[in-house]
Amino acid sequence: MNKKILLLITGGEMGGAQMVVYELARQLKRQNYAVTVGVGAQGDWLPAALAQINCETKIFPDLKRNFNFIASYKFFRDCKKYLQADQFDILHLHSSNTIVAGLAAQTVKNKPKTIFTFHGLSYLDPNHRGWMSKIVFYLAFKFFLRWVDQPVFTGRQNLAYAQKIKLVKDGAVIYNGVDIDYLSRPAAQTELEKKLGISLAGKTVIGSIGRLAYPKNYELLISTATALVKKLPHLDLLFIILGDGPEKSHYQTLIGKNKLEKIFFLAGEVANGGQYLKAFDIFVLTSLYEGTPLTLIEALRAGLPTLAPAVGCIPEILAGSPEQLFRVNNGNDLAEHFFKILTDNNLRQEIIQKNLAASVKFSSATMVEQYLKVFFNE
Repeated sequence: MNKKILLLITGGEMGGAQMVVYELARQLKRQNYAVTVGVGAQGDWLPAALAQINCETKIFPDLKRNFNFIASYKFFRDCKKYLQADQFDILHLHSSNTIVAGLAAQTVKNKPKTIFTFHGLSYLDPNHRGWMSKIVFYLAFKFFLRWVDQPVFTGRQNLAYAQKIKLVKDGAVIYNGVDIDYLSRPAAQTELEKKLGISLAGKTVIGSIGRLAYPKNYELLISTATALVKKLPHLDLLFIILGDGPEKSHYQTLIGKNKLEKIFFLAGEVANGGQYLKAFDIFVLTSLYEGTPLTLIEALRAGLPTLAPAVGCIPEILAGSPEQLFRVNNGNDLAEHFFKILTDNNLRQEIIQKNLAASVKFSSATMVEQYLKVFFNE
């Protein structure tokens, strides 16, 4: 009988954790495991993507991104009922609000082995604002982690910090992995030109992929864009962000205030956005905190020079390449790094080769192989 695995995640919108869940489901199905993905009602990208590979999906309507005690109780109740009716060998949790399912699993007759993956530390990250929310989430995690058999971290830095604050005693480290069929540069540019209604010919394109939300800190990129355009007018710079989220209107207002409407574009959520990466000349992240961002790994595997803040596990990903790391939320430092990469072709080519070499360990096959060892102690 095939081993049965339930993967749980809160949101179905496109994002790094959702891509990891998709890759896990796809690869596990290829190896003949019986895989089901449980997801909240918010976002339809993941359910649609899973339907394309004939992966069973279970919608939990009360599994929500914003914490609500009543909704969490209803999710606990529904999850318990589901686990009782359809017995799983492995319960793999991928987002903060799914951790309640670990307790639900304890109440069923045939308890599945429970794994919780920290895709970053979120509210517990040292760069997250709000001491009260940190305390609440810390206490909640300490309580619910008692019913998790194995915590997994996507980078050594996150594990080390979790141990430092005594959140966990130990944990496995499994890097996120991804395999993408990238469009060629001409094809990717053509598709983005159609979507945005602009020409990319002769432009130097600085791009990012991410949710338009507080942690991604795209205000920094908008303000830095103004400085770069003034300093490097001959490069004909263009800025594109693929993604959507609650801060979209705020970012649009900032773009207008900085008079960047003709060169700074919010493209909205784009299905399988990573396939368009080769349309960019430089990939950038401006996050206040991160775990192991999948979009950065996608950029490395696409052969792009990147810029990212020295937070979370990003220094592990860009090990040996300090020219791609800038100080978190520091516009001057980001602008200086941009200037060096944009004006030094030899440096740019050196970075590309480093990134391609570093990206080898971030494959989905490697990731799944390591998870299977955790799942079944192989």
